[in-house]
Amino acid sequence: MNVTDFNEGKDAYEAYKKQSGIVETLRVHLEEILEGEVYKELESLARTNALAKVPRATAAIAKEQGEVGSKISQTESDTESKTAQLRVWAEEYKSQDRLLDLLVERRAELRDIEKELQNLRPLPESVKDPERFIKEFEEKQESLNSKEGELSEVRIERATLEGQAPEETTEEIEAQWKEAQSRFEQVEKEADAINEVHNTFQQIKSTMDAQTLDPWLDELQRVVVPLTVDRYRMVLLTKDDPGKAARADGLEIPFQVLSMGTMVGLGLALRLSMARYFLKDLEGFLVLDDPLVDMDSERQEAAARVIQHFAKEKQVILLTCHANHANLLGGHVTSLQVPA
Repeated sequence: MNVTDFNEGKDAYEAYKKQSGIVETLRVHLEEILEGEVYKELESLARTNALAKVPRATAAIAKEQGEVGSKISQTESDTESKTAQLRVWAEEYKSQDRLLDLLVERRAELRDIEKELQNLRPLPESVKDPERFIKEFEEKQESLNSKEGELSEVRIERATLEGQAPEETTEEIEAQWKEAQSRFEQVEKEADAINEVHNTFQQIKSTMDAQTLDPWLDELQRVVVPLTVDRYRMVLLTKDDPGKAARADGLEIPFQVLSMGTMVGLGLALRLSMARYFLKDLEGFLVLDDPLVDMDSERQEAAARVIQHFAKEKQVILLTCHANHANLLGGHVTSLQVPA
């Protein structure tokens, strides 16, 4: 056995048993493959068979087997996919006849489309890329649709605004605006003048002491009585009070609740007393614009007497568009004709 000791003999025996097991396994597999045939008979038949080919290598067979298995798997997958699609079509089209009818309709539509395509005008020579041309056309078409939607919204808004528009025409509104603008400019000029007077007054006031205006207040009280037809005796002015008028019976009435005639009379009294005070030592004159408007006849007569008294000391230029006011005041009358 070519062994030198017990251990080598034991190892050789174990290897023998292992190989014997492998041989027995291969024998069983061979019997299963032969299915009752005798190996020697098959070997003899193979050698004598004229059509027998030289056996291929195991590696080549394994490779081919793998490729065939892959094709089988792919075919099975394709079969399942197509079977599922067939089930969908069967559910959608119900029958082959229905499917054939639809195919006939689609073919007719296809022929019509092909005919339309043939009748279409050719693309301009400048178009080198039809796909790009179609894409640009679709983009512009989409932009046009968007603009049409915006235009529709603007038209609706315009109709709404027109429904809310005033009854006047554009020319009438423009004329009203120009008139309002002219009035605004006039008021703005008047405000500037008043502001200038106010600033000047504040400058003068800052140089005065508490008793500086007492002579003017005394003069104011003297003209209040005749200009209010003896209804009021004095005007009460304080720093934090807008002003009151004291009646003959002692009742003090705030300026805000006085009648229009009384307010006009007090306003004239204020202007005349200020003019007398500031023009006392100067050669000046006083200009009045329609001072008798908004007075009743009794107050107009009283005011005319006060103005005439003032005119004895200082020149008075009075503007009026009422002839009866001019006659009441007397003096030198000059008529001014405004050209048409």
